[in-house]
Amino acid sequence: PLAPFPLLTGFISDADTKFGTNVDRDSLSVREYMINVPVISAYMYAYGKVFKLPYMKAERIIIESNHADKYRFHPNRDSYEESWKMENAISYEAVFKKSVAGKDRMNRIIKDLDNKLNLFSSIEKRLVDCWIVINGKGKGSIVHENGQPIKDFVFMADLDPNIPPIVNESTIHLKVQVKAWSSFDDLRMLLIASGYDLKKEKREIDVFVLRD
Repeated sequence: PLAPFPLLTGFISDADTKFGTNVDRDSLSVREYMINVPVISAYMYAYGKVFKLPYMKAERIIIESNHADKYRFHPNRDSYEESWKMENAISYEAVFKKSVAGKDRMNRIIKDLDNKLNLFSSIEKRLVDCWIVINGKGKGSIVHENGQPIKDFVFMADLDPNIPPIVNESTIHLKVQVKAWSSFDDLRMLLIASGYDLKKEKREIDVFVLRD
């Protein structure tokens, strides 16, 4: 049965973690739901349908709370993720008229989560440690006709959760050889060979902020 109003509960036993949308053509309604999801994941799901977000790695998520352990699982601190989810995951559902656009539904869900969880969430500009791709001093020692455009290369590299956000500030359009790398120095040498360079600096970037 559909909930007559937005419903927020905790962990539901014997239910898988999932997000979804159900369209009821008979009643012309749309049900948005999340089951057994961490609070951060619930917000990321909604914000990701409102804004074009980069990969939201740890450096792009800022929790300003005295209870931060409730919102993000830490393998080195928490013994088992499933046990942590049983204590901290939430389940949520809301029903909207079919005429309400997807982004509007998600904006309403964000506001409702803020109210029900007594939190404040936002996408803000914050100063964060980053790796910055810039123009190199030379033309590069290797020309890669079949390499990857720098925009695509940076996008893929930024998907690594173990490194800081990567920001592309280069203004040239040389291709980069797709090759394995495992450190800042490895990546820098790869970029230098293609006519770019890499440095570590702070930049103001979009981050998700959650505060009490």
